[in-house]
Amino acid sequence: MELADCEARTDALIDKLGLVERNAEEKYQHDIQDLRDKLQLELEAKNKLQDAVKNAQHESMVNKMKYEEQLRDSSTTRHIDMFKQKLMKLRKENEDLKRQLLPTRQ
Repeated sequence: MELADCEARTDALIDKLGLVERNAEEKYQHDIQDLRDKLQLELEAKNKLQDAVKNAQHESMVNKMKYEEQLRDSSTTRHIDMFKQKLMKLRKENEDLKRQLLPTRQ
């Protein structure tokens, strides 16, 4: 009867070991799937951030171009105003000179 008891205990231990192995394998597979899911989420977040960076860079470039255009327009406007002032000054000087010449012609 001792041999039968040993065989029964051995069978019981083998069954328990099989159960532990299956549980460990299931946990391992579950952990692997969790890591895959987390990796997928991180990749999606990374892609979204890369898109956001691309959009920000594009917007920054567009804004820079607009600013440079405004700067050129502003510079052009200043030059135009400066030339207008010079023109007005020259006209005034010409008018003054004409007035000075009128008495001498008469």
